[in-house]
Amino acid sequence: MAICPSGYRAYGFSLKVEGNQGWRDDTALNGIRLLCRHTSNIAARAIVASSEGRWGRWTSYQTCGCTYHRSFSLRTRVERPRGWFRDDTALNNVIFRCC
Repeated sequence: MAICPSGYRAYGFSLKVEGNQGWRDDTALNGIRLLCRHTSNIAARAIVASSEGRWGRWTSYQTCGCTYHRSFSLRTRVERPRGWFRDDTALNNVIFRCC
Protein backbone atom coordinates (compact mmCIF):
# COMPACT_ATOMS: atom_id res chain seq x y z
CA MET A 1 0.00 0.00 0.00
CA ALA A 2 1.31 3.46 -0.92
CA ILE A 3 0.40 6.49 1.19
CA CYS A 4 1.77 10.02 0.93
CA PRO A 5 3.89 11.09 3.93
CA SER A 6 2.29 13.11 6.72
CA GLY A 7 1.58 16.68 5.57
CA TYR A 8 1.58 15.66 1.88
CA ARG A 9 -1.33 15.05 -0.51
CA ALA A 10 -1.45 13.14 -3.79
CA TYR A 11 -1.62 15.20 -6.98
CA GLY A 12 -0.67 12.65 -9.63
CA PHE A 13 0.07 9.03 -10.42
CA SER A 14 1.86 6.63 -12.77
CA LEU A 15 1.03 2.99 -13.52
CA LYS A 16 3.34 0.11 -14.41
CA VAL A 17 1.49 -1.83 -17.10
CA GLU A 18 2.29 -4.83 -19.24
CA GLY A 19 0.42 -4.78 -22.53
CA ASN A 20 -1.31 -7.71 -24.21
CA GLN A 21 1.18 -10.56 -24.66
CA GLY A 22 -0.87 -12.56 -27.17
CA TRP A 23 -0.64 -16.26 -26.36
CA ARG A 24 1.81 -15.58 -23.50
CA ASP A 25 0.79 -14.75 -19.92
CA ASP A 26 -0.59 -11.21 -19.39
CA THR A 27 0.14 -9.60 -16.03
CA ALA A 28 -1.62 -6.25 -16.77
CA LEU A 29 -1.17 -3.75 -13.89
CA ASN A 30 2.06 -4.30 -11.94
CA GLY A 31 2.58 -1.15 -9.86
CA ILE A 32 1.29 2.28 -8.86
CA ARG A 33 3.30 5.42 -7.98
CA LEU A 34 1.78 8.49 -6.35
CA LEU A 35 3.17 12.00 -6.74
CA CYS A 36 2.77 13.82 -3.43
CA ARG A 37 3.06 17.54 -2.70
CA HIS A 38 3.33 19.19 0.72
CA THR A 39 0.19 21.10 1.69
CA SER A 40 2.03 24.21 2.93
CA ASN A 41 5.05 24.16 0.59
CA ILE A 42 4.08 23.05 -2.93
CA ALA A 43 7.76 22.91 -3.95
CA ALA A 44 8.26 20.01 -1.50
CA ARG A 45 7.42 16.76 -3.30
CA ALA A 46 7.65 13.03 -2.69
CA ILE A 47 7.01 9.88 -4.70
CA VAL A 48 5.61 6.77 -3.03
CA ALA A 49 5.15 3.41 -4.72
CA SER A 50 3.28 0.18 -4.22
CA SER A 51 5.08 -3.11 -4.37
CA GLU A 52 6.03 -3.73 -7.98
CA GLY A 53 5.68 -6.67 -10.34
CA ARG A 54 8.51 -7.65 -12.65
CA TRP A 55 6.97 -6.88 -16.03
CA GLY A 56 5.70 -3.78 -17.78
CA ARG A 57 6.65 -0.16 -18.28
CA TRP A 58 5.80 2.92 -16.28
CA THR A 59 3.35 5.36 -17.87
CA SER A 60 4.03 9.08 -17.80
CA TYR A 61 2.67 10.81 -14.72
CA GLN A 62 -0.91 12.01 -14.92
CA THR A 63 -1.72 15.03 -12.76
CA CYS A 64 -4.74 17.16 -11.98
CA GLY A 65 -4.94 20.88 -12.61
CA CYS A 66 -5.26 21.57 -8.90
CA THR A 67 -2.34 21.90 -6.49
CA TYR A 68 -3.27 18.63 -4.78
CA HIS A 69 -6.25 16.36 -4.28
CA ARG A 70 -8.40 17.52 -1.41
CA SER A 71 -10.29 14.29 -1.84
CA PHE A 72 -8.60 11.39 -3.55
CA SER A 73 -10.50 8.32 -4.64
CA LEU A 74 -9.54 5.19 -6.47
CA ARG A 75 -11.76 2.86 -8.47
CA THR A 76 -10.48 -0.43 -9.83
CA ARG A 77 -11.58 -3.10 -12.28
CA VAL A 78 -10.63 -6.65 -11.39
CA GLU A 79 -11.04 -9.57 -13.77
CA ARG A 80 -12.63 -12.64 -12.22
CA PRO A 81 -10.74 -15.93 -12.35
CA ARG A 82 -11.25 -17.41 -15.82
CA GLY A 83 -10.45 -21.04 -15.00
CA TRP A 84 -7.88 -23.51 -16.24
CA PHE A 85 -5.90 -22.61 -19.36
CA ARG A 86 -7.37 -19.09 -19.49
CA ASP A 87 -5.27 -15.99 -18.85
CA ASP A 88 -6.16 -14.14 -15.62
CA THR A 89 -5.06 -10.50 -15.45
CA ALA A 90 -6.62 -9.67 -12.04
CA LEU A 91 -6.36 -5.87 -11.53
CA ASN A 92 -6.47 -4.32 -14.99
CA ASN A 93 -7.86 -0.80 -14.71
CA VAL A 94 -7.56 2.07 -12.24
CA ILE A 95 -9.53 5.33 -12.20
CA PHE A 96 -8.30 8.19 -10.03
CA ARG A 97 -10.66 11.02 -9.21
CA CYS A 98 -9.37 14.55 -8.80
CA CYS A 99 -11.24 16.86 -6.43
